Amino acid sequence: MRLRGQVALVALALLLVPVVLHAQRFAGNDLIVFRTAAARLLGGADLFPGTDGKYAWRYAPGAALLFAPLNLLSLHAARLAWPAIEAAALVLVVALLQRRLGQRGWWAAPVAALALLRPMLDELHNQNVNALVLLLAAGALLLDDAERPSLAGAALAIATSLKVTPAVLAIDWAVRRRWRSLAALAAGLVAVALVPVATHGPAGALALYRGWLGSEQGSSGRMWGLLENQSLWAMSLAAGWGRAGAVVASAGVLALAVTAPEPRLRAALLLAAAPLVTPYGWIQNFLLALPLVAMLAADARRWVSAGGLALAAALWIPSYDVVGPALEARAEALKIPGLLVVALVIFGRLVGGSPSPRPSPR
Repeated sequence: MRLRGQVALVALALLLVPVVLHAQRFAGNDLIVFRTAAARLLGGADLFPGTDGKYAWRYAPGAALLFAPLNLLSLHAARLAWPAIEAAALVLVVALLQRRLGQRGWWAAPVAALALLRPMLDELHNQNVNALVLLLAAGALLLDDAERPSLAGAALAIATSLKVTPAVLAIDWAVRRRWRSLAALAAGLVAVALVPVATHGPAGALALYRGWLGSEQGSSGRMWGLLENQSLWAMSLAAGWGRAGAVVASAGVLALAVTAPEPRLRAALLLAAAPLVTPYGWIQNFLLALPLVAMLAADARRWVSAGGLALAAALWIPSYDVVGPALEARAEALKIPGLLVVALVIFGRLVGGSPSPRPSPR
């Protein structure tokens, strides 16, 4: 299995090379946001000036420090380097999933990545951070399984500071009473929260957090109405159900995931559901469904493998290069990508969780 798994990883990496080279031709708006936020943080400037519009910094103020090395590169070099880092993170996630899923994982994890290539293409073109967040989240789960709670909590804290969505894994830790991992997560979040104190002072840091909360409150409503938003919040708004409908739907999806009896399935379901229950549910965020799709693909029952891969691959349907711009816009307006992920979570909850084959010793 080891040799076949390595060959599959190399093939996946080679497939991503032209994607990375193509991605650096795009504007990389998210990358520009990251670089700008890092420069503002280190310069003691306001991270939320109110003039950035759609491309405002939306993450924890202290997380901007993580992107400071990107400003050591020219913009052209950064546009090539960052997609390469993201692609490498994806390959590492697939390698971790191969190891975790056992003897069927050598093919199931790479094929699951291919099924979710549409979110990955969006991720690389926008030059966001979801692949790195997924790697940190997967690493946190593995470190917790290995009884290394301090590192597990630190990894999840960094992931959560970049995207709030991985915080849902704390629910799984609470269910399993992983108190040391939760304590390390809390300590890591506090450490990230204190970063702006070093650059802005205590009063300036408080001003940053007030600006952050104000920015989120002001933009969330506008974001729900965007065509490409595929979250349950956007679906509820489009259906005329308002915030109350979004809260009920989000609670239902989370309950579906949390009640999964098997811990690994529960964590995978929570990650897949996370972009649905937050106001910012873009197609690229659905990359977090990779562990769930890989688990379903590795299931010994063929119909489960086929069903999971088919639902994930269906995300390609509402795609510009497949159906053209008019039908793509129509599909996004109908929230088809988000509904496909809802169906994937329901399918995974109903049929997932069968015992995986034990890892091969060779």
